[in-house]
Order: sequence, then structure tokens, then C-alpha cells
Amino acid sequence: MEYIRIPAVMNKLKTAEEAFRPVYMMAAAGFGKTAAARFISRRRPALWLSARSGVLSERPSLKTIRRSLVIVDDLQWLADEESRRYVRELLYCPGIQVFLLSRGDYPVWLAEETMTLDFVKITEQDFRMTEECIRIFFEQRGILPEEETLEKVGEASKGYPFAVSRYADYIANGRSYSKALVAAVWEDVYRLWDATVFMEWENLFREMAAAVCPFEIFTEEMARILTGDSRIRETIEYVRNNTNQLTVHADQTYSLRYEIRRFFLWKRSADWSEEKQKENYRRAALYYELHGDISNALCCYEKAGAREQIKDLLIRNAKKHPGVGHYVQARKYYLSLPEEDVRDSPVLMAGISMLYSLLLQPGLSEKWYKELASFEKNPAAADKSRREAAAWRTYLDITLPHRGVRGLLPIIKQAFTLICSREIVLPEMTVTGNMPSLMNGGLDFSEWSKKDTLLAEKVGALLEKILGGFGKGLLPIALAESGFEKGTMSSSEIYTRLGRGYEAASHGGKTEMCFAAVGILVRQHLIDGHLSSALKERDMFRKTAEQEDAQQLQPNLEAFDAWLSLYSGDDECRRNFLEHCVNEKISFCTLDRYRSITRLRCLTVEGHLTEALELCGFLDGYAVPYQRHYLHMEICLQRA
Repeated sequence: MEYIRIPAVMNKLKTAEEAFRPVYMMAAAGFGKTAAARFISRRRPALWLSARSGVLSERPSLKTIRRSLVIVDDLQWLADEESRRYVRELLYCPGIQVFLLSRGDYPVWLAEETMTLDFVKITEQDFRMTEECIRIFFEQRGILPEEETLEKVGEASKGYPFAVSRYADYIANGRSYSKALVAAVWEDVYRLWDATVFMEWENLFREMAAAVCPFEIFTEEMARILTGDSRIRETIEYVRNNTNQLTVHADQTYSLRYEIRRFFLWKRSADWSEEKQKENYRRAALYYELHGDISNALCCYEKAGAREQIKDLLIRNAKKHPGVGHYVQARKYYLSLPEEDVRDSPVLMAGISMLYSLLLQPGLSEKWYKELASFEKNPAAADKSRREAAAWRTYLDITLPHRGVRGLLPIIKQAFTLICSREIVLPEMTVTGNMPSLMNGGLDFSEWSKKDTLLAEKVGALLEKILGGFGKGLLPIALAESGFEKGTMSSSEIYTRLGRGYEAASHGGKTEMCFAAVGILVRQHLIDGHLSSALKERDMFRKTAEQEDAQQLQPNLEAFDAWLSLYSGDDECRRNFLEHCVNEKISFCTLDRYRSITRLRCLTVEGHLTEALELCGFLDGYAVPYQRHYLHMEICLQRA
């Protein structure tokens, strides 16, 4: 059968031949490196050398070589120093063009040559067959499939020549394209790899690949935990130097190539016991837990069948406030817990009550609030558990989003009394909701601004006591924002109060409070006409957030950037935000409100008025019943 000329490969080979440049072909097994080299050497007698054994098959004297083309195959296995030296000499030998064929990228021992010699590099992507190549290949086999079939074969095979060949074989024998055919072709591919390249790889790589293949992205630390290999760095370097199976990303994470990842999933399903696979997922869950990735940890625990670990992790997560707790991301697991398990735990009852409130289901939130209150009053429950229930009930009284701030003052005073008498210890809570605001933060405190100074005197100290570290800087920042919104405070006083509040929050307080201060500060700079100062404050806080690893603020920081771009004229920032921001019809909870109102503003500026009007109606359906007065006013303004 005639060799199928793949344009990308042929063009590069033509360039190399015309300029007499060395060629480096890198691709996995079955991509056609050898076939391409044989095609180009059909009219140029070539000397073929093999490095499969780790040593060159022969090393004839350079002076005796009478052929202008030397092809070295399986270069990735070349370990012999004399053989390597010989290849380097070949590359500099006048009158000899060298083709190096490898399954890996440039090896370290050729580092100097890759910089000094003008290699023509032909990569795996070049070898992938285009739809036109596939059509020609099929026609040579006497197969004339429909255009739709060609498209599907191209997409499913990803242009991998061996897979295309197997599709042709099956279709020539009367099989129609289907999911079953796709599975059969990949089964053939995997069996080829299993019989050819699998045993050529080092055992440490095989073990690592089998351990990490369920995960799209992994780190060196994750691979070490999954394999138990303390020298995993050496294994990773081996893979990078001798194969092209590993992609290295800019953030120093790794991923196996798509095809090889699927192969190892197939291989481990056959070779690994069920218990070994579960242990692998348990180790992955531990890694994700250590790095605060609750969603992936829960997913791995589920695959490991570890119900108790899931429950324990959900309890630990529920002890965090919604700004850092992964309530919504973990809702599948919270809502699938048996009700009897939830009723046994005050933390879980409070967590699910909070979750339903975040998900705009206040009725179910109140249901679990009542369950918690009943538990607190149950004389059969242990005293310690009842005190815990009292603490969580008080926490919900203060923080449930759908209740607003009406009737909150007596609750705050009562909570303060209980804390001082040591009857309860309140869980962590924040009033910012990860937003660049206090008045429009976790709750809407607009009504309190009418009597801001009086309330600061009466309950300011109480709130700071209740909030602990989350309350540092609260009073000066809150008063500054109230004065800013009402226009009753001079710029200098606002700057002074915000500076005092930021300083307090940055020393023993929380980054969330600093974000609120910066949000108000930026708005004041804009009012004063100081755009450059506003941008500078934003940039400085971004660095602080990165240093503090305040990942919980990242979504709202992106929204803050987009909001600020409306003033700075950064069209790219605004459009990028619109492109990547999740549509409320797909997913929405109360924590998304700042991103949503920013998206509304950006839609209006971009002229997407119908979509903006629809979003106004959607957001008002949340703002009004949840007593978000500030948000409601913004929506009305945008609607107008």
C-alpha cells in the first residue's frame, strides 16, 4: 500500500532535504516515524542504526560511510556514552544528513547540539492524519465512506495512524461507525501498546502512570503520595527525557497524554485489584484534603467507597464559614447524607441549613434550623452536644442569608452574653461575604447606616468580640463605608478610617476584611478622580491576596477587576470576564451575587440589553426576599 503523505510531515522533510538540515522526529509508537523515514529514503540509500538495546547496532567509521543519509531509530533508549558520542560526531560530519527518530523530546545529552544545529523538528502533532489524509487512506483500501463517517473517524482517532488503520479494517469488513466500533478500535490500540511499548518502559514509570492516570492533572507531591516513591522526581525526569508521554504545564503541574492516560486506565482495570484501586483513590483524597480541594477529595473518597471519611470531611467543612467552606461545591454529598446521620450532628444540621439558604431554598433551610433547635432542647442528648447545638443555632441566627438584619441586634447582645458566660463558643463567621464591602457583604446592613454612629457605640465592641479575628478593623471600615455611601464624610476622613481599619485587619485579622477596605478605598479614589491611585491600590491588594493564598477571594477579585475596567476602559478585561463568568441560569447561589451584578453591568456596557434585562429580573427574585436592599437598588438602576 502506498505511503500516505501527511502534508505537515512532508513539508518539513522537504525543508530539511533542501537545506540539508538534521531532522528530529518525535512521536509515540504507531505514529509513523519509521514509515516517513523509509519514504524519504526510498531514493536516497540510507544507513539505518538502531538504539533499541541502549547501544547503537553498529558504529562504522565516519570516513567509510558512503551514504549521505543516516537514520538513528529508537533514540530514546540510547544510554551508552560511546554511542552518544558517535551520534554527536555524526551530526557534525560534512556531507551526512542525520535523521533521529525518538519517542521522546530532545535528550539532555544533545542539549548543545539542539542549540547550535538547526534541527527540523517533526512532532507528534505533525504526524496526526488530517481528514483529507484519512480520505486518501480509505480510498486506497477501496473504501468510500460517507463524509460524516470520515469526520467521526478523524475525531475519534485523533489522527492516530494505527487507529485510522483499524477503523479502515473494520469498515472494510462491513462494520458501521458506532460507539461499539470506537471501543473496539481503542481496544486494539491498547493491545498493540501492551505488546510493544509497555514492557520497554521502566517499571517506576509504569507504576506512576497507573497511579496518576485517573487524574487529569497531578503534581510531583501527588505522584509521590500515590506511589509511595520518595524518588518520584527521578521517575518524572526519566519520562520527560525518554518519552513524550508527559505534558509539563506552566504552574509545574503535569498531565499524561490523553491517549496514554486512557491506556493506563484500561491496563489498571485489568491488572489492579478493586482494593488496590480504592487505596489509590484514598491516597488521592488525602492529597486533595491537604491542599484544601474539598470537591476532589470528596469525589475520591466516593470512588474509594469511604463513607465515614466523606461524613467526617463534610463535618470539618461545615465548621467553616461559607466564604471559605465548600458548601455549594459539596452539595451533592451533603444532600445525599442519610437524614438520620444529619440529625445526629449539630454541625451537619447547621451546615445543611446554611447550604439551603445559599441555594435560595429558605423553606428547607428553616426546616433544618428547627431540627437543630429541637436537638438543643432534647433532654436525652448529652450536655456537650446540646451546648454545641446552641452555638450553631446562634450562629445561624446571625448569619443565615435569607433572614436579613431585622431583629439582629437582640440576637447579637444575647450571643455576647452567652460567650462572656462561656456557655457557648461560636464558630468562625465573617460579615464581608468575600465582597469588597461591609454594608453589602455577608448581609445587607444598609438600614444600619441610618444610625451608624449610635450602633457603633452600642454593638460595635460586641460584634468585634463575637467575630474574633474576623472582626478586626470592622468598626473604622464600616463607618467609613457608611459615610461614603451617604456622602456625609470627607475624603480625608474616609481615607483615615480605612487606613486604620486595614492596618488592624492586616495584623491578626483576616484578608477578607482587607478586601472590603480596599473596595471602599478604590471607590473613593474614583470619586476623587484618581484612577491611577485606584488601580495601584487594586494591584497592591492582589499581591497581598496572592501572598496570603486567599483563594476564596479569587472569584470576586476577578469580578472586582471587571468592575474597575468599566472605569479604566480595559475592554479586554471586561470581555474576558463575560466570556468566563458562569451564567446564572446554569448555576447560582447567594455567594455569586457580586459576580452577577458585575456581569449585569458589563452586559449593559457591551450592549447586550435583552440579556441584561433578563438578568435584572432573575437577580431581583433573589434580592427582594433576601432583603438585599443595596443590590435591589443597583438592579433597578441597571434596569432603568
